[in-house]
Amino acid sequence: MMQNKTKNLTTLALLSALLVMLALTPLGFLQVGPVRLTFIHLPVIVGGILLGTKGGMTMGFIFGLASLWTNTMAPSLLSFMFSPFIPLPGTTQGSLWAIIICFGPRIVLGFLSGYLYDKGFKGFKLGVCVTLVHTTLVFGGMLLFFAPVLQEVLHVSVSGLFMFLGTLLLTNAIPEAFTAGFITKYSVPRDHK
Repeated sequence: MMQNKTKNLTTLALLSALLVMLALTPLGFLQVGPVRLTFIHLPVIVGGILLGTKGGMTMGFIFGLASLWTNTMAPSLLSFMFSPFIPLPGTTQGSLWAIIICFGPRIVLGFLSGYLYDKGFKGFKLGVCVTLVHTTLVFGGMLLFFAPVLQEVLHVSVSGLFMFLGTLLLTNAIPEAFTAGFITKYSVPRDHK
């Protein structure tokens, strides 16, 4: 029992260190125009699989902290949606809705990774599925809380906003999902659990 607890704590520490390293180096976020492609969701998925829902949620929370830090300390055009410390365009105030987008989808990602793995959803399908759910939650939050501001920042109409998000889906979310699928398939030992 104690050996298993030590193993889980060590796994959590190693995955957390990897996540933080990815968050604080160019390896974790690839800046493409106003968008950041992220790879730091991968330790969250692996953490959920190896450590279960609680471990996955912890990893998701750490991902949220890393995202908050990155968007606050090295802001991009859209960082106001991920940090309440970055003012909305044309104002001097940030939005508390940014906390929801920054932490909510990440914690759900970790939870779902552990939950679905325990229910027999494994390998490539699991990585793709949880990544697409995560992306859907992020995009949904962007639309729900910031659609008018996004239209103003991007200088687009409502249809242009959906076109922008559709482009992000093709150029960002799908490559992230396939990467997660391959990492999930090949990083978890076949005899795990």
